[in-house]
Amino acid sequence: MSYLVLARKYRPQTFEDVIAQKHITDTLQNAIKQKRFSHAYLFTGTRGTGKTTTARILAKALNCEHGPLPVPCNECSNCKQITNGSSLDVIEVDAASNTGIDDIRDLREKARYTPATSRYKIYIIDEIHRLSGNAFDGLLKTLEEPPSHVIFIFATTDPQKLPPTILSRCQRYDFRRIPFKDMSDYLKMLADKEKIDIEEEGIALLAQKGDGSLRDALSIFEQVMACSDQTITRELIADTLGLVDLELLFKLTDCILNKDSNGALKLVEEMFVSGVDVSQFISDFQEHFRKILIVNASENPFDYLAISDYFQEKYIALKNKFSDSDIFRIVKMLSDLQLDLKAGADPSIFLEIAILRMVRMESSVLLEDVLKKLNELNLSGGAGSDLFSSNISTSSKKKSNPVSPIAPSNLSVASATVQSQVSNTATATPAQPRPQAATPLSWSELVERIKDEKRILGEFLGQGELTRMDGESVELTYFGNGTAQQQHIARRENRMIIEKNMRLVFGKALRLITKVDKSQPPRTGTEENDSPFDITPEKLFEQNPEFKKAVDLFGGEVKSIKIIGNKGEKDG
Repeated sequence: MSYLVLARKYRPQTFEDVIAQKHITDTLQNAIKQKRFSHAYLFTGTRGTGKTTTARILAKALNCEHGPLPVPCNECSNCKQITNGSSLDVIEVDAASNTGIDDIRDLREKARYTPATSRYKIYIIDEIHRLSGNAFDGLLKTLEEPPSHVIFIFATTDPQKLPPTILSRCQRYDFRRIPFKDMSDYLKMLADKEKIDIEEEGIALLAQKGDGSLRDALSIFEQVMACSDQTITRELIADTLGLVDLELLFKLTDCILNKDSNGALKLVEEMFVSGVDVSQFISDFQEHFRKILIVNASENPFDYLAISDYFQEKYIALKNKFSDSDIFRIVKMLSDLQLDLKAGADPSIFLEIAILRMVRMESSVLLEDVLKKLNELNLSGGAGSDLFSSNISTSSKKKSNPVSPIAPSNLSVASATVQSQVSNTATATPAQPRPQAATPLSWSELVERIKDEKRILGEFLGQGELTRMDGESVELTYFGNGTAQQQHIARRENRMIIEKNMRLVFGKALRLITKVDKSQPPRTGTEENDSPFDITPEKLFEQNPEFKKAVDLFGGEVKSIKIIGNKGEKDG
């Protein structure tokens, strides 16, 4: 006898043999017991889940010489003929290659004749969604009122493409993807029957790459079996199929945690030498960080993840090593890399750059954590630290002054700006009647974002002065002649850009109100040298020791002091 592939050799022959579709097989068996047959069935689901196999078993159960029986005997001539595909009364049609109205006309003509040797004439039409519109129309009447001896069984991977008139005439059964554990157990059983020596981790990898399709897993298994007559290892499977070994992903993750640039570059070089597909690596690395995120978020993560026991321990060891925001940033970097590669970028260069960005990125710090640290500093002593903590806490609670996320290395600088603004607002007496509201740090971020998207619009926003900000609206005033700027901002497309970026920066939708005050001269920025904010970091620390404590606490370094308002920006 000629060689049979595993998928055909071990094809289920009874309903009990079908894997992970008990909700369907039980229903069909009960229908047969009660003699409640439908004239049309629709089996839907992803590839390799047992649709055609179940259709053949149903045909045997209905046409068994001793039946109809919920369990076909597989011994009578009808069962044997259906099993080997020689039955004249069970006709399998591939709708992908028989799509036209002429094929359906021929089917309708032949359906009128009674079965040759069986109880029913059964048509199994695979990939039914591939039929043309005219072919569906030609099938409707026969499907609605078929001869009593005809039963249709349709199979499809894309039921959304079927006309509602077809769907309404069928009993629909949705086949589920094969769970990881069921597929692993089945592959172990086959390995034992075929006397194949394969590692537990190898079976887990095969089940994972099957991706819910048992036929795909069996095809990969057969390919790997041909590669070696010795023990099949996880490494052999990954090397044979050109997969990214999970061990490599864990090593690369350790390099990111330890900020080991040299180690990361060596691993990237190993990947290119071994011929790993970069797109496959990006997809697997994103999936890897998805698993880390689920391990962080769930008490029972392996209820949702298809991972072997060996790698479960490795993922548990990484629990809470990455913050959620860091995982989001890494996944975003990988997504951007994928887009760059689709645009024709050099894979080796851009992959190395992306990995080095991950290695060298600073960890995210939440505002709540910053306040907690500052409160700890406050408890350790010092009246200045108490003022610093209370000012930041107050500003974070007020809806009128939202604070954008601040990187750790610039935390003390940004906080110094807030402190300086608060203290000077309390002590200075305005020399002019013009409103002198403190500008929130996030307003400058908004202006820069809009400049990147539409330069002239950002410039016009920057020329105005923020005179009021609350939880519902932002007021921008142009002193002197600002009519042109106001009209440009009022355009519908510009309003949409501003509102979109406001939601991103402020975390909520705010209304922008623009005003023109011609009673005041336009701002010139000529008073910059007289500004009380223009001080060096050394002088700032001398006058405010609490800022020095904050810098030392977070291990930061003062790069510049940004003074936001009428004075522009001054580096110190």
